[in-house]
Amino acid sequence: MKIGSSLECNVQDALELAILEQISNFGMTTRIVWGISPAFMAHEPALIGKSLRSLTKRMLVEAHPLHHGRFYFTFTKPAARALSTNCQGGPFSETNKIRSFVKLLIGIDKMPGYVPLSVAELSLRLEEKIVGLPDVFMVHPGTKHILLVRIDVDPAQRPARTAQKLRQDIFRLANTPSLRSLVIAKQIMVAVAACTESRATSILEHFRSYDRVSVMPVQQIVLPRLLSLLLPVSLGGDITINPV
Repeated sequence: MKIGSSLECNVQDALELAILEQISNFGMTTRIVWGISPAFMAHEPALIGKSLRSLTKRMLVEAHPLHHGRFYFTFTKPAARALSTNCQGGPFSETNKIRSFVKLLIGIDKMPGYVPLSVAELSLRLEEKIVGLPDVFMVHPGTKHILLVRIDVDPAQRPARTAQKLRQDIFRLANTPSLRSLVIAKQIMVAVAACTESRATSILEHFRSYDRVSVMPVQQIVLPRLLSLLLPVSLGGDITINPV
């Protein structure tokens, strides 16, 4: 989403605009993706932090705890209203924080070009209410291809649990007429996102052992950066207590 024309404030430079556009697209930004985000790679983290502090002082963005001393940034509620974005502003619930972080990692690193597509937006687009599926859809604006992601949210539980949920997702896709037509047209993909390759492989092995799941292929997306968010204890390493 391009926000330059709709921003009712003074954006001081291109870096600030890039920060605001990433938040507009994904609902958040965080230091974790700055080194892999094309919009930020040319800038030192200190300069990005300086821009975020300026945006924070002007009450356009605000910081919230991500995990282990790290932070993520969203719009403030007034800024979200001024921008007329799909973002509500403010902190996420724990579930939506995980979902938004996964979408950010996928759209920036694993499948560049894909941006979040809410269930509400998808329902309007297809003129059919979508129920029973997780709100983890993404779309590529250029190709119009849609991606549904099943997130493995608990590395401590049996892989079969996530495989079962993935199976339910497939059946719901097949039983929703408008989505089934996209499956037939090969315009929708399904993926399972896990913290490690071995975990993702195990989930898919369980999934493929079920009957009647060959309606469409499922790809795996490995997100090592997700692990620290899902674990209740610190893994150590480079932990910062400063929002920016």
